[in-house]
Amino acid sequence: MNRRDALKYTGLAFGYAATAGTLATMMQSCQQEVSADGWVPSTLTKDQVKLVAEVAETIIPATDTPGAKDVMVHRYIDSWLTGYLTEENRQQAVESIETLEAYLNEAGSKKFADLSAEEKLEILTVLNKEAIAAGDKNPVQQAYLSMKGQVINTYFTSEKVGEEVLNYLPVPGPYQACIPYEEVGKVYSL
Repeated sequence: MNRRDALKYTGLAFGYAATAGTLATMMQSCQQEVSADGWVPSTLTKDQVKLVAEVAETIIPATDTPGAKDVMVHRYIDSWLTGYLTEENRQQAVESIETLEAYLNEAGSKKFADLSAEEKLEILTVLNKEAIAAGDKNPVQQAYLSMKGQVINTYFTSEKVGEEVLNYLPVPGPYQACIPYEEVGKVYSL
């Protein structure tokens, strides 16, 4: 083999290696549904993301403050599963969501996401009472309590809630040890 052939084959091998990842990404993105703003779930399926969004919105609905969907809790949970968990923990979390999804879809007359807000609230209220009473011994109850904790944590640590709901002061004022709550008004966000 001469030098010219060696360079040609090396260039072809590098080109194949460089485009293989791009081609795989393109083929994978053809299979996933993209939201209106271009977001694609990384770990969860489309139905699982929808379930997480509906459960989150039932736990923290929109009122005069933003709800869990407004803060995109479901997107954060998907990105958290993808970026911050080991493969084993990620698989356990997905299995936990699948367990909860199966229970919630069987508990109602149709899929959980298609139920009315009142029906969703009724199902989750019963599940919450059972989970608290049993001490999360059942896999469904463990899955629910885990998701509930993640939803609440994500919601209250989001930027939108920190700025619009909680009283956000990047540089707080002077230390005042004893002041009446009426003067404070809102709790503070960090």
